[in-house]
Amino acid sequence: MPEPQASTETPARRPTGPFDPATFRAHDETPVQIRWQPGSVVQLDFGTGSIVEKIPPIIVTGIVTAVGVSWFRGLQEAKGRWLWAVLAGVAAILLRTVIEKSRLAPRQVRFDWSTRSASFTQSGAGPSVPFERVGELVLIGHLLQLGGTKASPDSTTHYWCELVASEGTNRHVVAVGKYFDDSDAAYQMVAPMAAELATALSVPWRFEDFAGPLSAILG
Repeated sequence: MPEPQASTETPARRPTGPFDPATFRAHDETPVQIRWQPGSVVQLDFGTGSIVEKIPPIIVTGIVTAVGVSWFRGLQEAKGRWLWAVLAGVAAILLRTVIEKSRLAPRQVRFDWSTRSASFTQSGAGPSVPFERVGELVLIGHLLQLGGTKASPDSTTHYWCELVASEGTNRHVVAVGKYFDDSDAAYQMVAPMAAELATALSVPWRFEDFAGPLSAILG
């Protein structure tokens, strides 16, 4: 098996030690069973997750939506802008909750070297991708910063990493690690998995540094 070529965007920080399935913890407290035999079969079975870990981003979605609607209605000098803002915020929270719950359904990821294909199924349905169409693995760092309040000005930042398999413009989620208050711990949770799986697939892997689409100010 040829050795994978290192991506030009492979991170300076490297995984420490081999991947240990027993130490892996998935996001949202999702139970996971891992069969880890790179070169033969790699299978990850994710059970039904918990919505608890998604509460902060759900609330942020509602707040951002409400603020945006209030600002827009204010430009129009419309009456009842605060009512519209509250209704929009509640609607955004409900919609985000429905979306997040749908993502917590049981899911299976399987890399099978006997068929040289990977499958990504949720509730029994999903795509099957031949190995030759997997161009690279990408480890994506995410963060969510929650601002403090007047009484407690310190902010809190949550870090987590998502591993995806790239198939052209499509990205298939392999695994998402648990939240940490430290970026290196979040990275080390998933990076060994990325490195070993990339070697077995003979594809490069790279790290997209931690970034957050939202910086939440709650208070």
